[in-house]
Amino acid sequence: MRRWRRPYPMPLYQLAVNGIAALSTLMFALAATAALATGALWSSAQTAAMVPLAGLVAGVTFRAGRIGLFVSAKGVMIRRFGSTGRWAWRDVAAIEPRAAVLVTYGLSPGDQVIWLVLADGTAVETPVRSVRPPDRPTKHVPPDGTQWMDRSDFAMTLLAMRDLHRAALTGTDNA
Repeated sequence: MRRWRRPYPMPLYQLAVNGIAALSTLMFALAATAALATGALWSSAQTAAMVPLAGLVAGVTFRAGRIGLFVSAKGVMIRRFGSTGRWAWRDVAAIEPRAAVLVTYGLSPGDQVIWLVLADGTAVETPVRSVRPPDRPTKHVPPDGTQWMDRSDFAMTLLAMRDLHRAALTGTDNA
């Protein structure tokens, strides 16, 4: 395995965010092309406002579509909106379900989250969370990139992560 991949299906809202990024970039490019073709060049003030705004919209939506938990044969990566963390499998001591500490949109402390326990004892909270039915909808779309899934999908993702970790440490290729 050469690429980073999600150990769970890509959430529908992230596909929508990727589409918004592509659409906003396309719309800006079409508007700029039309302005140049008709000779209606924008004033420097309009250009000074539009170019950074279009770049900001495209950049934010591009990053939002890439938030999540990713794995490869060599390790695990957690992408959040403002940061990315990577750890080799040999640096991960355990993968455990624990109570959430980071309280995000619509999440209560105590909800189950997949945690990476590193060899030095540091625990790292991932954005993969189990929804406690029926008090929250399983298809809820949080704005912070949290991956909410029902209990069975959460359990399957946890098992897949543990299998990848075990395969990497023993040198077998079950991935």
